[in-house]
Amino acid sequence: MGKNGILKNKAGEQIFPATTADQVAWDKTTNLKQAMAKQDARISNLAKLPSGSTTGDAELQDIRTGEDGTVYDNAGEAVRGQIGQLKESLDNQSTSVSKIENSLFKESDYEEIEPIETLNGKIYESDGKLHDGTGYYSAKYSTQDVKKIKIRNWAGGNIPLLVFFLNDTYLSCYKPETGWSGAYLEIDIPSSANFLYAQGTDNGIYTEVAFKTIDTSYNIREQIEQIEESLGDVSPNLYNEKKAKKNVAINQTNGEEISGFDGWLATGYIPVSKGDVLYFSSNGEPTPYSTGAFFDKDKQRVDSFGNPNGNNNITVTTDGYARFSFGTVPVNLQIEKGSRTTYVPYGELKVKTEVDNVKEDVANIKIDATKTKTEVAKIQEDHTNLFNKDTVVKGAVLADSGYFDSSFSDWDSSDYIPVKPGMVLYFSSNELPIGVASVGAYFDADKKYLSGVNNNPTVLTVPEGAYYLRFSKNGGLGDTLNTLKIEQHGITKFTPYGESYVVVNESALPNSILPKWKGLKILTLGDSITAMGGVNGWTHWIKQYLLADKVVNVSVAGSTWQDKVVNQTYDGNPQPSTDGNVMGNQVQKVLNAKVNGDADYQDFDVITFSFGTNDSVDFSVQTKESVENQFIMNYAQNNFTVVPLESVNRQTLAGAMRYGFQKMHEAYPNAVIFMCTPTQECYETFDSIYQKGDFINYVADRLGVETINTRRCGIRNIYESQTTIDYDHPEQSGAAPIQTDLLDGIHTNENGAKKIAKYNAREIMKYFMIN
Repeated sequence: MGKNGILKNKAGEQIFPATTADQVAWDKTTNLKQAMAKQDARISNLAKLPSGSTTGDAELQDIRTGEDGTVYDNAGEAVRGQIGQLKESLDNQSTSVSKIENSLFKESDYEEIEPIETLNGKIYESDGKLHDGTGYYSAKYSTQDVKKIKIRNWAGGNIPLLVFFLNDTYLSCYKPETGWSGAYLEIDIPSSANFLYAQGTDNGIYTEVAFKTIDTSYNIREQIEQIEESLGDVSPNLYNEKKAKKNVAINQTNGEEISGFDGWLATGYIPVSKGDVLYFSSNGEPTPYSTGAFFDKDKQRVDSFGNPNGNNNITVTTDGYARFSFGTVPVNLQIEKGSRTTYVPYGELKVKTEVDNVKEDVANIKIDATKTKTEVAKIQEDHTNLFNKDTVVKGAVLADSGYFDSSFSDWDSSDYIPVKPGMVLYFSSNELPIGVASVGAYFDADKKYLSGVNNNPTVLTVPEGAYYLRFSKNGGLGDTLNTLKIEQHGITKFTPYGESYVVVNESALPNSILPKWKGLKILTLGDSITAMGGVNGWTHWIKQYLLADKVVNVSVAGSTWQDKVVNQTYDGNPQPSTDGNVMGNQVQKVLNAKVNGDADYQDFDVITFSFGTNDSVDFSVQTKESVENQFIMNYAQNNFTVVPLESVNRQTLAGAMRYGFQKMHEAYPNAVIFMCTPTQECYETFDSIYQKGDFINYVADRLGVETINTRRCGIRNIYESQTTIDYDHPEQSGAAPIQTDLLDGIHTNENGAKKIAKYNAREIMKYFMIN
């Protein structure tokens, strides 16, 4: 929309502005395609770094790539070359300015447009409401991407010339100081408005409305000043010592200079933007200003102020310039935007970009990430802290009427906090809800007052049209200043302002990428090593490693695979140091609980058996060849009848393992059953431990169940010592000189428990990943 203005000099020669997409300036000196080429050159240069290079190496390599894409031989040559070009450019433009600046004229691009709707006999008044009005007209126009409007003045009195809206929400109106003049007016459009109504009489206004799309105002002197001011883009220090004035103060009442203030120092005009936060430092330490003032782009005073509370930062309230004065001359004064960094003299180059940032910039230029961002937003919750403690104004109150008063010594006030309509904000300190907004207010996108806040709420919902929040705390924030967090989606751990903290919303994740083992219900049977509770027990840790829903542990100290007596009766109540303290009785306990309707025992996904440490086995009798006797009647005599479960010999490993597996499999047919081998300990030879493990694996193979070789978890008895402590008989006592993974040469400490849990969890994960 719009047409380009025509620029000519006195000789009638045309000066051509940008007219095509390729020519549209991306910044002051670089178009989009050039920018992409320059970034590619930077990345290619960085890619030449050898393996093992540091971030510092990357920065030095990156400095070699010039602003125009030229790759210099070394960093020094790059800096000297580019600074030289900048100085030469300034010299050249300064030389020519006197010849041509008076020969140029200003012309703005406007385009006349038709309204999208007309309301005959209707008029908006200054309350933003529509009224009947014979002889009046209202015309609706879209203000998308529009900065200004040019219109004749056919309105006055209570009837505004323009009424601005954001959707259906009235924002503001414009009434000329002198009504009905018929003069053409240029009027700025509020940034948050997306349409307006233009008012008029039956004289008509519809063919006389024009929108400004491109400002081709051209002033060489202003360009030179902008180039000089742009040193702030490459140097963080905004304070130019050459433009400062000694023995001069800035009047806090009217912003004017006052001479004769011995020992004072006043800065020159510092370019600033509304919303900038300026930080003041002397020799790298925070230092307060004494007085100051803000000016518009024409250097006309907007606001001036003192600093009774000794603040060392300030938020800029207008676009244009700022000046400050200091009661004593600061040493190595630095005034900078956004954060406080190490001292750099005004005008010196400071390179901060790292390789990842360069790559990210290129990606942002080349890729439209809108779709990806939309998808990511569904699966993440942004809990980043919105509260910046460094911008708090002490001794000030922001009332719920929107009025700001800096004379309340017992109050603390926040700066403007960016928000969006519909946001739900949670206030917390040390992960507990806290009310800190004694009073406060919401503001629109132009920081105009909308509505108030009070009564220290711990949760706030941002109203429609609000884009900023400010609040004040009666009595000050105190220690809460350092722990206060304002976040969306609920309360989480404290994170400082500026540190991103995003958590995954698991409910929005597709099932295909969720861990297959998440939410498992696990049953564990075993001896005292499995029965260990708290951090010394491996079942405590496996629940965390597998993100399990529950772990039910029925293990008993001193338990064995094998029955201790013939025809052992199971009552489901295994106790230490009794004949009934065997695996089969733990199985009976589980079966009884399920039959009795115990909710914890109704369903399991994983069942583990961890016995063997307390079993004595004569492998000359219990051979692998004898295992089949607990499964098939007699292969040799072609009797392939399955041995009934009640007939197996539960005083053998094979018979006991078959009994335990079959009972659990029949009760929980969908559960995966794992047989675990015993770990190394100090009371039994490794050969005996190894033989029992091999035999358990052999019988598990016969049963067709999963095995876990827990003996490989990393517990080694060469790093452990025996003691007289016996956790199966706690009345005994003693101490171990070496306790790497075991408390007493057999039972795990926290390290040992984690080793077993990690090993067992890994094997269970592998099963569910594949299946």
